Amino acid sequence: MFAGAAVGVVETLRLLFGSDRTLPGAVGVLHIAIAAIGLSMLGALVLGPPVLLLSAGVRRTTWFAAWWQAMRTPGEVRSRAVMRLKLAVLAALAIAGASFYLAVWSYGKFNAPGAVGVLHAAITAVVAVGVAVAALAIDQSLGPLASRWQWGQRLTSGWFGWAALAGGGVLVAVAAVLFLRRAAPAYDFRPALTLLGFFAALGAARLVRVSARLPALVRGAAAAGCVVLVAVSLLAIGSWAVARQAIAANGIASGSVLRTLWKLSDRDGDGFPGAFGGGDCDDSNPRVHPGAAEILDNGVDENCQGGDLRAESFGPRAATQSTNYDGAPRHNVILISIDAVRADHVSAYGYERPTTPTIESLAARGALFEWAITPAPTTRRAIPALMTARYASTLALRESDKHWPPTLIKGRHTILGEVFKRAGYDTKAIMCCTTLFNNSAGVTIGIDSVDASAVKKYQKTKYNGDELADKAVAWIGGRAGVPKPFFLWMHFIDPHNPYKQLPGAPDFGSRAIDRYDSEIAFVDAQVARVFDAVRAAGIEDTTIVAITADHGDEFHEHGSQYHALTTYNEVVRVPLVVAYPGAPARRIAPPVSMMDVGPTLLDLVGLATPAGANGRSLAPSVRDGAAPPDRVVLAEVIADRNVHRSLKAAFYGTWKIIWDLDANTYELYSLTGDPGDTTDARGAHPDVFADMKARLHEAIDRELTLLPDDLRKAELDEENRRRKANR
Repeated sequence: MFAGAAVGVVETLRLLFGSDRTLPGAVGVLHIAIAAIGLSMLGALVLGPPVLLLSAGVRRTTWFAAWWQAMRTPGEVRSRAVMRLKLAVLAALAIAGASFYLAVWSYGKFNAPGAVGVLHAAITAVVAVGVAVAALAIDQSLGPLASRWQWGQRLTSGWFGWAALAGGGVLVAVAAVLFLRRAAPAYDFRPALTLLGFFAALGAARLVRVSARLPALVRGAAAAGCVVLVAVSLLAIGSWAVARQAIAANGIASGSVLRTLWKLSDRDGDGFPGAFGGGDCDDSNPRVHPGAAEILDNGVDENCQGGDLRAESFGPRAATQSTNYDGAPRHNVILISIDAVRADHVSAYGYERPTTPTIESLAARGALFEWAITPAPTTRRAIPALMTARYASTLALRESDKHWPPTLIKGRHTILGEVFKRAGYDTKAIMCCTTLFNNSAGVTIGIDSVDASAVKKYQKTKYNGDELADKAVAWIGGRAGVPKPFFLWMHFIDPHNPYKQLPGAPDFGSRAIDRYDSEIAFVDAQVARVFDAVRAAGIEDTTIVAITADHGDEFHEHGSQYHALTTYNEVVRVPLVVAYPGAPARRIAPPVSMMDVGPTLLDLVGLATPAGANGRSLAPSVRDGAAPPDRVVLAEVIADRNVHRSLKAAFYGTWKIIWDLDANTYELYSLTGDPGDTTDARGAHPDVFADMKARLHEAIDRELTLLPDDLRKAELDEENRRRKANR
């Protein structure tokens, strides 16, 4: 219980002070503290006894008893015992490091998971034997030497020796964390570190024998208090929305316990419980839950939005979107998407650092959209949404261990490149990478030529924007005299983590966020080279250009790093600039979606947008300064093998609302007064909250409902799958 309480206290402090958000008030702080400590202690009650039993079994083994006796014997004996402990830790780190880099190298070299697994295991075994032999030699040579050295004797005896051992352990732990953060920069090590912290607290409590030093009455009172705290947290977490939301979003020990409770209480196994604050409106039907797709006119409220959606209130999604500019010139079209660029780090959006002078120059002759929102803050969801103009949760995807990352099912959606190709365009894609950006992923279907050869440079250097620009410059220059218009799509990955100081890029500092800004500036310089090639080819006056990003990145503003896990503005607000030849510069404030890019580009050259799109054309805003379509814009976090959360966010006017589907909680933020999403405005603006909540759920029904045509295609796919299985 002591270990669980200690972890819970640390967790509470992190939940309250680990982000830039304002504190929720005294009552909210108290609820968070009680719930975090109570749930952490519940986890300790479950995890502690097996750990203590395991440690008791280890202590009874001969080898541990001999080592422990050696640790308590001064001189050369203890010196060797300490040396063996350090060597064991260092050997484990060496083997882990060798295994990791071997896996990365071998997979990149052979791209064959089965063969790589065998090779990986064999070479790891060889490395392990080599490390063991080296450790034995070091033990035999340095153990006696350390015991004879005066400082060696001090470092292996008495309390000074224990302190030295603890200090060495801290150094090893710090080195391990630094290594792991470099080896796997996108991996979240907080759960593992929290577990180690629990073991450390448990070990410290056992070592100093806390329970034995307290009177029986005090021990009984403490145990009773702990039981009461656990009971209160279990009974109240369903009604304490602030605590539930904080723990679900950023809790580690308490968050693991809460999610385990949700999983255990999920009676129908659909991933959404009805107990402990869960929002499942029918926990006996796995087809009904807050994350389900609504089906028209079937008498069932699949997504728990308050009733079955009727066809008459569905909206225009099922219809083809005709063009506003029939007969418009068939200009060339260049679409540039950049990975992981948040709008508030783009100088064209007012950022104080000169990160994007090229995008600024484009905005000086085009339309800049102040609040462009990605449909999903992760590449594997956002890029398919960009190329289909559909929200990620409406896409037909193959998503399994065999198909990971998810891939679009061919024939179920019309891809942007297909529309341009059918209209007589030459189509070209110059991609940073192969995964997520090729025909296998489904996003480049219809594009005549896909050049992803620059991925080889990225595998070696972790950047390749300069090579992408080289290829684009050569391709554009080689089109001299070609009468057909072209559609060119480029995707740069350089600002994605790990953050680096790239050659020729400005040096903004050594922090991660400084290197991130430098990477953005690097890509901006490569985009400038592409624009120079357009001018040199004499086609600037007949070329439409759009620049956007798939998502942003966060730097612990809300307790998280990188992207994919939240819908706060640092990850969902992206740059969007569209320049049409001859149109004046404009800045457009109302929220729009990154999915609108495809319909906009098609509309600008007089082409219709295929039926089923969620995206809407912004061409009248670009050419004529008209207001964007008056609608709610959504962003989604979709749970999968890498993401443990389900979120929906809605943007309308100057407000946004976030719905955490797991915790069944809401947050409200002002776009103009609080662009950093630091202060939940529900209490201060109850009328706005009620209006935004209604708009959110109406938009979910209207925009995320499965179209009848999608259902028919899905049924045909399922029928074909069954026929193949029965052959």
